[in-house]
Amino acid sequence: MKNKEKKYILENAGTKSIQDLSRELGLKERTVRKLLKREKRELKTPAITSFMHELRLEEKDIIFKTLLAVLVVGFALRLAGIFWGTPLLDPLADFYHPDEGKIVNGAVGFPQHIMTNVQFTYTTFYPYLIGILSLPLRLIFGQETFQYYCYTHLLGRICSVFIGTGTILATYFLAKKIYDRKRALLAGAFICLSLYHCQDSSWTTVDVLTSLWTVLFFLAARKAIIFSGTMKDYLWAGVIFGCSVGTKQTCLVLIIVFLTMVVYSAIRGLPEQERGRYIVGRVFNPKLFLFGIVSVVSFFITTPGFLIHFHEFIDWNRYVAWENYRYYLPRTDLSVWVKLYHTFTNSIGLPLTLLFIFGLIVSFREKKVEILAAILLFLAYFGYLGNIMTSRYIIIVMPLIAVIASHGIVSLYESKQNIVRFFAGAVIAGTVVYSFLYCAGAVYLRLNDTRTGSAHYIEENIPQSSTIGIAFDSDKFHWRYHGWKYPKINFEKYKEEYFLNRPDILVLSSFDFVQIEEALKSDKLKEGYVWDEAYNKEWYNFAPPPPSFFQFYDELLNKHKGYVLLKAFKRNNFIPISFQSPEIRIYKRI
Repeated sequence: MKNKEKKYILENAGTKSIQDLSRELGLKERTVRKLLKREKRELKTPAITSFMHELRLEEKDIIFKTLLAVLVVGFALRLAGIFWGTPLLDPLADFYHPDEGKIVNGAVGFPQHIMTNVQFTYTTFYPYLIGILSLPLRLIFGQETFQYYCYTHLLGRICSVFIGTGTILATYFLAKKIYDRKRALLAGAFICLSLYHCQDSSWTTVDVLTSLWTVLFFLAARKAIIFSGTMKDYLWAGVIFGCSVGTKQTCLVLIIVFLTMVVYSAIRGLPEQERGRYIVGRVFNPKLFLFGIVSVVSFFITTPGFLIHFHEFIDWNRYVAWENYRYYLPRTDLSVWVKLYHTFTNSIGLPLTLLFIFGLIVSFREKKVEILAAILLFLAYFGYLGNIMTSRYIIIVMPLIAVIASHGIVSLYESKQNIVRFFAGAVIAGTVVYSFLYCAGAVYLRLNDTRTGSAHYIEENIPQSSTIGIAFDSDKFHWRYHGWKYPKINFEKYKEEYFLNRPDILVLSSFDFVQIEEALKSDKLKEGYVWDEAYNKEWYNFAPPPPSFFQFYDELLNKHKGYVLLKAFKRNNFIPISFQSPEIRIYKRI
């Protein structure tokens, strides 16, 4: 090493990483590290994480400042929704998200839940993580108290906020490694302002966490396979994959990413005539076996119930296969793909959907294995789910959608023609503004939920001697089975009455009566209010209302018999958020 090189290293040790110094001078990292150790010099801001490293290198850079602003906006939008549907601030509010209870129950019941859980729809990495984090709350409130449940519920939401914000940062780094900082910044902004990613980052659910696992797995697999990583890199890839499947079984689809990269690395650089000879030996190596073993071990550590209740797990898989088969439509059915398009526009907005489609066209011509892996992932995931795809299911791949969308429009922005650059810049600005307003509007719609407002109305205006009935839509599933659809009513104060028995006060939710109104107008309802069994799949769990229900709703809604509308609570849900505020109607018997 020359004296000039030594001087340069020592002068820049406080602002540059060992990796940058070795790359600039063409030296091995080990050589640079030995010099700093010998001279008793350390990096003043060591690159403990990539984020801290970039903080030092780019503190005066406009891209870094914009990234910081994106993170702040993303954090604020996600934090804004954590008090929706929680009794902590209002005792007449209730837990309006139908899926959070499964996660919170696992956290509150930890560790006893390990031995009793047979609800395999929800794997247990996230519930048990929250359960561990909530142990101090248990010491304060006690495990069996309602306060402990509420604060654990809120803790899970706060964790989701940080996970969602962390996904923005992880998406930035993934796009930067695949492309450059401009595309990375825009990808971070796109995932920051993706409606369902933003909204679900406020709830104690697993979908946003799966999106973080997706990005981390791409980064880990990329380093391990494409860049010939060490055993440690394969180990980390295995841990991430196992934990991701332990978070949600849907993450099994990520194995397509791993296999795509493995095959790519096996044939890369080989003449076509030699591929058959070497591919088997290059694919099957000890590092891959390490990945597989670590993945399996990580999965069972985070979801031990799959081993403890193995027979129940097998029975559950058979039931899910049968359940999905009942709902599936052939992939040749045009309605499947029309629904997929609408699912995209609901979850990320129309502008970002169009940019994603354009980005796919641009990316398809390039030979980047990461993008090829992403495209194969999309095809397998969307092709498998088909017509049962919902907007929140897209959250798992939203970071990849953001990366591809950003690449397409930035490629257009880099055109040498000014008119094209102006058009691309306008599209970028318009998409960002639209997406921000989309997310901000969704945050607004979570305020003043109609169920909370109607609960206050009942509490303050209905006499205590009144009987109250909640009308629902299936004799197989009592209203308490889906209690999140309705206002919270104190049945210690009021007497509950079955709604067909004509209670004094009748409460309806649009989650029920809108579908019934449509059914009453359709030709699928036969004489005598009998529903045509050929259309049972249109109802939850294939359980349509019995004739007595249809007749009651017809007399109430269309013939106006027996009851008069006392009060209606309705919001204009101008953005298609999930589990939106329903219309609540309160009727009085006459």
